[in-house]
Amino acid sequence: QIPPKYLTEGKEIGLRRLRGCPPFRDLITIGFSGFPERQVMTCAANFRDRLRQMLARPEYEAGQTQLLGPAPAAITKVNNRYRYRLTLCCENSRPMRQLIAFCCVSLPTTGKTGTSPSLQT
Repeated sequence: QIPPKYLTEGKEIGLRRLRGCPPFRDLITIGFSGFPERQVMTCAANFRDRLRQMLARPEYEAGQTQLLGPAPAAITKVNNRYRYRLTLCCENSRPMRQLIAFCCVSLPTTGKTGTSPSLQT
């Protein structure tokens, strides 16, 4: 449902529709944290590549998806752990959540550092 304030601002809602931003699509953030920083970035990049590969399958091609990142989190380091994130712009549907969960489970943690993905919607 589109908030009423956006309906009166035709330019704003038109740009959001064109770019596929909320309220027309959802944003899903997948976070990675651990140390050393290089290992966290590698884990995020591996996850991105795996997700991109899965999104290329015919059953997911129909939906418009945009995958951004990995990028440092707003606060990159917390408690000596580096944080990176991927942002997925898509419809937050059950098949999409199942795909992300499958990628999370199929991606092993990286050794003693415990770098692993976490999901935020």
